[in-house]
Formats: sequence, C-alpha cells, structure tokens
Amino acid sequence: MPKGTSITIREGTLSIANGAFDGCTYLESVTIPNSVTSIGDRAFAGCSALAGVSIPNSVTSIGDCVFDGCSSLTSITIPNSVTSIGYSAFYDCDSLTSVTIPNSVTSIGSRAFTGCSGLTDLIWNARNCSTNGDMETSNLERVTIGNEVEVLPLYFANGSKITSVTIPNSVTSIGNSAFCDCRDLASVTISNAVSSIGNSAFDGCSRLRSVFIPNSVTSIGSRAFFGCSGLTSVNIGNAVTSIGKYAFDGCSGLTSVSIPNSVTSIGDCAFFNCSGLQSVELPGSLVNIGRSAFSGCPDISIVMLLNPTPPLCSANATTFDNNVFNDAKLYVPKKSVALYQASDVWGQFTQIIGVNISN
Repeated sequence: MPKGTSITIREGTLSIANGAFDGCTYLESVTIPNSVTSIGDRAFAGCSALAGVSIPNSVTSIGDCVFDGCSSLTSITIPNSVTSIGYSAFYDCDSLTSVTIPNSVTSIGSRAFTGCSGLTDLIWNARNCSTNGDMETSNLERVTIGNEVEVLPLYFANGSKITSVTIPNSVTSIGNSAFCDCRDLASVTISNAVSSIGNSAFDGCSRLRSVFIPNSVTSIGSRAFFGCSGLTSVNIGNAVTSIGKYAFDGCSGLTSVSIPNSVTSIGDCAFFNCSGLQSVELPGSLVNIGRSAFSGCPDISIVMLLNPTPPLCSANATTFDNNVFNDAKLYVPKKSVALYQASDVWGQFTQIIGVNISN
C-alpha cells in the first residue's frame, strides 16, 4: 500500500478476518460497513498510520490484538453492540486520548489498553463488566462513571492523576483494587446504593482527605484504605458489620475513630500504624477484635468500649501498644468493670473506668 491509503470495505461483508490488514503501515483510514459483525484477531495490528476508526453498530466483538501497535490512533468509537473486547486489543495505542466503554460490554481481556500512555479521559458505562489484567491509567485525569454502572472493576487502579471521583446511585459494589494507587485522588463521593467496598479498593490513595461511608455499606474489605496517610476523617455508616484486615493500616492522619453499633468484628491490623490516633470508640455490638488491630498507635489516650461483655481478642494479641495499656483510660459500662479487669487482654489496661452507657 502507498502512503495515505484509505479503504472502504464493501457493504455486505460479514467479518474482517484475522490479520486482514496486519502490518499495513501506510493505511490511514478505513470505513467499515454496518454488515460487519466481528473483527478478527490482529485485523489492524501494526497499522501505525491509522488515525481513526468508526466501528459500526453491527459489530458484537473486537478480537485479540485488533489495534495492537496502532500508534497514530487518536480516537475510537466502540458502539453499544459490542459485548467483548479482546486481549491487547488496543495495546500500545499511545496516541489514544479518550475511550468510552459502552454499557453493552461484559468482558475486557487482559492488557486491552496497556501502553495507551496518552489516555487522559475514560468514560465507563459498562454495567457489570468482568476484567482481566491491567489498563494504562498512569496519565488518566478524568473518569466518568455512567448512571447504569453496577460494579466498579479494577481498571481505575494506578490512575495517579485522578483527583476526584463520584460514584453514581446505580453502583452496588466497589470492586477489589478499583482505585488502588490513585495517589492524587483527594475526594470520593460514595452513593447510598453501595453495599460493599472491596479489598484494596482505595489502597495507596495517600492524598484522600476524608471519606463518608454511607449507611448502605455492610462490609469494608481487607486493605480497603491501606496507606491512605492523608486521611484525617472517616465516617463509617451504621450498617457496616465487619472491617477487614489492614483496612485502615497506615492511615497516620486519623486522630479519632468511632466504630458504629453495627460492627461485630474488626480484622487483624485493621488500624495498625495509625500513628496519629488519639481516641477510639468501640461499639456494644463488637464481638471479635483481631490481632494487632490498634498496634502502632502510641498516642491513644482514650478507649471507649460500650459492650457489657468484653470482646474476644486473638490469642497472644498485641491489640494495643504496651504504653497504651499503661497510660490510656479505658471506659466501659459501670457494671462490667470487674469483667474487663479479669480479661487477659482488656485487663492489661491500668485505668479501667466505669461509666453509665446512657450518658
């Protein structure tokens, strides 16, 4: 093909075969008719001059490596008919600046957008999409989540330039690692429809300042807010029943935490190394508290524990630092002082003070 080649595929064509235009480095534009239903693996791979493609509404699948190495591709329209995007479909499309994932897409292969270093805008409309692998998000600045999205996948992870996110009312769960290592993320709005926050969902979001977890959320996964060192306040909704392991580990900016009266268990190291923590309020519903849940929090001076029955702690648990046991005040229901004094863990507090729960 000579430089500047433009191709119009004949109407009536049903599919573009595997490798059909693979390596056609001078192909600059292609028109695909509405009769095409599938684009095969590596169909346009290595077409380094290809600047734009309009995929018709008849296409239901985009194969593996279809646009791999299309380094001049600046825009792509994926229609609502597409249900799957294959492995490395847009690999190394480093001129691609924006992508819209339609609500019809249910699966995206691994490395589908890896190497898309110019990608700054992502519009995510996929309602419930399974993802496998990573996506180039290091330069992603804006994420727009559609009003029909139900589950947030891990594809927003490593978006180090994303500064704010609003999660719409349609989302019922925030997936594992959804915003992991989004280091510039300073604010997030979680809707009242979200019922769970997955493992490592906001892991490493060191600039996140405050989080309001709505009353719809029932569980906070392991490492959900791990390393969020800029977090100064967190409001945990009163429907949460469990806080996972290492959930707030390293949140050194927290000075106080109040656990609502719905939580029955706090996982191992849940608030480990929250070095700025000064006061903790634990609910009457608390049954189990994990190993080293509040270790590494040397400045805790007040612990309010409203359960008449001392919660169980892991065997040989260093639930608090030794200096906290020695110096902090533990406030418990007045009628339960003797029970706490007899407890292996809670009895290590030298100051156990009985209070009226009603007050």
